[in-house]
Amino acid sequence: KKVQFHSQVLHGSLRHAEKIVDKHFSDIALRDQDILADGRWEKVLPLVPSEEIRTTLSERWKSKPATSIQRWRDLESAIAGRPTKDLLHTLKEIKFQYTYPRLDVNVSKGINHLLKSPFSVHPKTGRVCVPINIDQVEEFDPLVVPTVAQLCDEINKYDLENKGESQEGQEDAAASGEPVGKKKRQPEWHKTSMKAGVGLFRKFIQSVEQEQKGKKQQLQEAGSTSW
Repeated sequence: KKVQFHSQVLHGSLRHAEKIVDKHFSDIALRDQDILADGRWEKVLPLVPSEEIRTTLSERWKSKPATSIQRWRDLESAIAGRPTKDLLHTLKEIKFQYTYPRLDVNVSKGINHLLKSPFSVHPKTGRVCVPINIDQVEEFDPLVVPTVAQLCDEINKYDLENKGESQEGQEDAAASGEPVGKKKRQPEWHKTSMKAGVGLFRKFIQSVEQEQKGKKQQLQEAGSTSW
């Protein structure tokens, strides 16, 4: 059990979060994740502290097929029928455990776990952490993120396919009297599937820079008129 509320009244921040959790719990946990489906509810039921309720629902769910939504209603009814202190926050705790975002301590402090930095590489899979468009987050597939080996292959393929063009460019430059070999070199990432991610990250950096310039200008203007 990863979430436990010990006080009778929740902290204000948790009460605020509870409204958001309640709004999305059914869609995320019950419909999309289907946490109470056959083969999955066995991990949820142990979160209920009442052995009597666990036994009753376990027998019912084993003998009768039902959706996650129907089984959640069974759980709500069972707990409502036993308003004891140990069951006071049980439903909320389950909702928070499956819906509320949590920070992993080891991921936050271990240098080998800092995989969310843009363009860092996962040590096992070799996949590169790429920026994503927040407006298209539902379409993002982490399994198609490029690996280091894939990027190397893409660079080699690009160089091979464009080798002829590079030689022709040098010949044209020599014929026109221009310095040979002065052609601007193509960035390596520009030759790969990282091009979109780098472009997106550059736009983000530019927006941050513009925002900071605006704030700096406001501070300067405020300072010049404060006296």
